[in-house]
Amino acid sequence: MIRMTEAQANWAGFKSARKTTRIPKQDAAPVFAWAWKVANLVPDLAPVPEYQFMPDRRFRFDWAFVAHKVGIEVDGGLWLRVGHAHPGNILKEMVKFNFAAAAGWRVFRFTPEMLRADPVACCELVRQALQR
Repeated sequence: MIRMTEAQANWAGFKSARKTTRIPKQDAAPVFAWAWKVANLVPDLAPVPEYQFMPDRRFRFDWAFVAHKVGIEVDGGLWLRVGHAHPGNILKEMVKFNFAAAAGWRVFRFTPEMLRADPVACCELVRQALQR
C-alpha cells in the first residue's frame, strides 16, 4: 500500500497550480529527472526517458522504471489545454493508461508545479512503488 501523509496530500502544487508559470509539454518532462536527482532516494536507479511500453503501439511514458513496470507522466500545460490536457489528447491518454494497466504498469502523473514544489514527496511515492 502506498501511504501519503497529510502534508504530501496538501502540496503547494495542488493548491496553487493556476497561479504558477504555465509550462508547455516540451519543457515539462525534464522536471521529473531533476526531481529524482534532487530527492536522491534511490541513487543507483535512473528512469528511462520516452519509454515505448507497447512495441505495437506508439504509446510512450515520459519516464519509466522498466524492470518495475512503473511509468511517470509529467502533465504540463494543463491550464492552457495543450499537450496531455488538450481535449483530443485526453481521450488518447485514457486509452494509453487503460492499455498500460492491462499490461501491469503502474503510472504516476505529476504536474511540473507538483515536482518543483516538493520533489521529495513526489519521488517518495514512486520509490514506494519501486519497492513492491
